[in-house]
Amino acid sequence: MSRSRLLRASLPVGGRALTLYEEVHPQAKLNNRLVHIRFLKRLAELLPPGVAPIIVADAAFRVPFHRAVERRGWRWVGRVRGRDFVRLSRRWASCTTVFRRATATPRLPGTGDWVRSNALRALFVLVNHPPQGRRGKTAAGKRSRSKKAVAAARNAKEPWLPVASPRLAERTAKQIVRLHRQRMQIEEAFRDMKSRHFGAGLERSRSRSAGRCAVLVPIASLAAFALWLIGTAAIERGLDRHLRPGSRKRRVYSRPFLARLLLTLEDYRPLIGDLSAAIENIARWAAEHHRALLAESVAAG
Repeated sequence: MSRSRLLRASLPVGGRALTLYEEVHPQAKLNNRLVHIRFLKRLAELLPPGVAPIIVADAAFRVPFHRAVERRGWRWVGRVRGRDFVRLSRRWASCTTVFRRATATPRLPGTGDWVRSNALRALFVLVNHPPQGRRGKTAAGKRSRSKKAVAAARNAKEPWLPVASPRLAERTAKQIVRLHRQRMQIEEAFRDMKSRHFGAGLERSRSRSAGRCAVLVPIASLAAFALWLIGTAAIERGLDRHLRPGSRKRRVYSRPFLARLLLTLEDYRPLIGDLSAAIENIARWAAEHHRALLAESVAAG
């Protein structure tokens, strides 16, 4: 998998995201503009008529991608990193300069231009999240000083500068930040797919060709979808309450992980058949959980 890159469109449903469409490309095609345009075209062909999604992407997706989304009449939310220049008033300024004005409360600096050489009109939001206290550890339990760990720590300290389609101007700063946070569900789904301990273990695959990976990835996505269905059916029946650590009232396991527990624990394994039979109206389940997230995003304002 190290020589291939996955391009995926997912639907956030709370805790994890369900794959709608995905493509595997060679490393050489990473951030290729034509690949992105074709991907959006195929995604549009798969969506029901009249559907206009909000595309949420991470900082790796630059102006050409969001411009292509804009041309389709869709709304979008992205993120600007310190390497870019933006214009929020009369003059262009580096993001590092803008970051100095960040506070813990999300606020809207206003509408401006993103990237001087290929300017895109966008709505900007600025926020500086407080430290989460996370520390990367080595196998010996000491703080990691590797190049990767140092880079991750530096990136985590960088304030957020989310950008959004001007057509999202009716949303508050908090709502846009919450929309952008939904991308974390896609990243969690990636980790589920790759992890050998907690997921499908695709990181152990020795496949190097994009064609071979294009066969393995959909299998992993289908398995993840099946786990989500079983986990959702288990929650509908209240089985998650029996597996919560201690006396916690809040649900602590994602639906896929809950399904893995039920499949692993011998006492619960006989229930899998009943849970599978209880799976019905899948579209309603997905729609309800997705709408609940959107409602939370609106309430956040």
